[in-house]
Amino acid sequence: MENTTPETNDFRFRRRPWTAVALSLLLPGMGHVYCGDIYSGISVIMIIMLFPLLWMVGTLQEGRVVGPFAFLMWGIVLLATLVAAINAWFLARRTRLDYRPKEYNRWEFYLFLLVISVGGTLWYTIYFRDKVMEAYRVPSDTMFPSIVIGDRLIANKLAYQHAQPAIGDIVLFTNPANRRQSYIKRIVALPGDTVEMRQGKLRINDRPLETQAAGPLEYSDGKQTVRGQSWLETNGDRTYTIFLPESISTEDEKLNFGPVRVPPYFCFVMGDNRLHSTDSRQFGPIPLVGLRGRFSCLYFPASDWSRFGPLR
Repeated sequence: MENTTPETNDFRFRRRPWTAVALSLLLPGMGHVYCGDIYSGISVIMIIMLFPLLWMVGTLQEGRVVGPFAFLMWGIVLLATLVAAINAWFLARRTRLDYRPKEYNRWEFYLFLLVISVGGTLWYTIYFRDKVMEAYRVPSDTMFPSIVIGDRLIANKLAYQHAQPAIGDIVLFTNPANRRQSYIKRIVALPGDTVEMRQGKLRINDRPLETQAAGPLEYSDGKQTVRGQSWLETNGDRTYTIFLPESISTEDEKLNFGPVRVPPYFCFVMGDNRLHSTDSRQFGPIPLVGLRGRFSCLYFPASDWSRFGPLR
């Protein structure tokens, strides 16, 4: 409707463009409600709430599309917020100066919309974190070089609902010695397998795993620089990189243990940083039912962004 000068001089409730913009930035769609367009406002609110859910679902696709999908979803949210704010500004400009507030143009209703949208988002965020997926920051070097200190990962908590744990999976579980602490390790053996290590060489079912030198590496653990050699280790149909530091003792218990037979319904886990990892060599095999998820994606690398994406 044209913003013409009305016959009445009652401009007390005129819609102010910058107020509409502020409300839209607070909650996209609320600026439309402020301007009297409740149907468009509710639609925008529902659409904006949908995108984080879509991102979470997309994140579960084992890293195949998670990177582009995450950027796409959050890009759309930011773009939609900006478009909603601009549209609310123009809508307020087009509203009559003698606008009469609707029944829903009350601060209680605006607060209700905010609580419902934020509460709904928090609910499915908490639900997804507990049952579907969760983000983690890795504070240790236990999985170097695959994962470095400060990396942020996504754990897929639905991974083993319809699939069995597999050799090479990077898994999430609770530290058997501290139930408040989460651990990240790699599965190297499954029920019935025999695990043994001699001078850092991993043997599964009496056969040494094939390894190939992948070059020298170094990292800082916050106190010192650790230098060593990386190796490509092939275990079944999976190949991943492990790390052994330069100065090691061939008598170190972490490099010499076993043989140990993995009992039924258990798995044997180890860190890729073989000398700097507390794992099944110390606390024994862990139950398969104790696996809380599988890490599938590195979404915020602490160092090189070329590492962004699916984990191997």
